[in-house]
Amino acid sequence: TNDELSAINRLEYDNFSDLIEKGVKTGDMHPAGVQVFEKIWSSIFGTSELALRFPFVLCGVASIFLIFLIGLKWFNRRTGIFAAAILCVLYFPIIQSELARPYSPGLLITLLTAWFYHKVLFCEVKKYKNAIFLGLCFAAGMYTHYFLFLFFL
Repeated sequence: TNDELSAINRLEYDNFSDLIEKGVKTGDMHPAGVQVFEKIWSSIFGTSELALRFPFVLCGVASIFLIFLIGLKWFNRRTGIFAAAILCVLYFPIIQSELARPYSPGLLITLLTAWFYHKVLFCEVKKYKNAIFLGLCFAAGMYTHYFLFLFFL
């Protein structure tokens, strides 16, 4: 898509400072998280279509598993299976999992946040690591998409 092509063009900057100044501040309206991830990822695996889109597909698949776990934990096994099945056939999550844009990681981060919210607020055994992971999810949401972070508030 044109959105992906503009992100790929912004990967051409030689240093991190130029990536942030020219690629994020003036070249894109999204937070820097996904663009920085794509820069690091492409420096390791290249800029082929498969290499750039693969981590976003993994985020989509992980979201299916995580929504199953949330449904299982909050309700029952049937709800978890139903939620995962619905997520498997909804158009928006499918198409966004195929594109190298912030929406598939955003879904995964949203589900992780819900998971750790539950662990922090409702589990009998309180663990500090769950609160730390919740804070990391907040930060990841803020660096992934502005609306995602507003959703957390």
